[in-house]
Amino acid sequence: MRARMTDFFLRRPFGRSYRLTSPKRMSLALAAIFWSVTAWAAPPQASPSIALTNGGIAISGITPGASAVVLRISREKRGYAIGYVRRDYLLSADALGNAQMNLASVPPISVWCVVDLQTGTYAMTAPSGYPVRRIPFPTNGLRAASNGQLNRLRLKHDFLEILWVRPGVGAWQKDVGDGGASDDDHGLDGHISIGPEQMEAIGGSPLPPNHFLPSDTFILVDPDTMELLAIPESR
Repeated sequence: MRARMTDFFLRRPFGRSYRLTSPKRMSLALAAIFWSVTAWAAPPQASPSIALTNGGIAISGITPGASAVVLRISREKRGYAIGYVRRDYLLSADALGNAQMNLASVPPISVWCVVDLQTGTYAMTAPSGYPVRRIPFPTNGLRAASNGQLNRLRLKHDFLEILWVRPGVGAWQKDVGDGGASDDDHGLDGHISIGPEQMEAIGGSPLPPNHFLPSDTFILVDPDTMELLAIPESR
């Protein structure tokens, strides 16, 4: 099991989140047209499941012998500050498609997502008494360039934590805030915009591809509202 942890994030009084250590600014040209996400329909597949216990997490339904990535976003208190922490874990499934991870405790305010890196199927959960708040992914959330390739993720949010999986290839992550270093339009316009080249590899994944595909899986979490978005919707 391998784990990755981001820096601690704080909440500003007016609700927007920011990072204590800013990521490197990257600038990309934006030339996009709307793309309907309704075209992302996928055939039904068996999905994994994730269960939270006092001692950690238990996952089933992963492709036997394959790897899975677990994304956790939790609200935590550090001194007098209340912020959030992101953690990414890589787990390997056994011959039955099961994996587990021991934890000292499960944060009571947290959301958890697991994605099978072989199939892209996923599951979401939260501790008892804290229901998952899933909202629809906007139909124009993914944009295509003039050559028809999907090359931008643009959503009306102040801040998002992103997990991108290309089944059988790898997984990448990024946090992006409106007007911040990772926001590729760099403007305070109520939207975040990011290209695939800006994403960062998880574990031994290769460098990110230069475009998105209809078969890719996206998990996004708004740490201010703890809402989750995911595509394809059917996985």
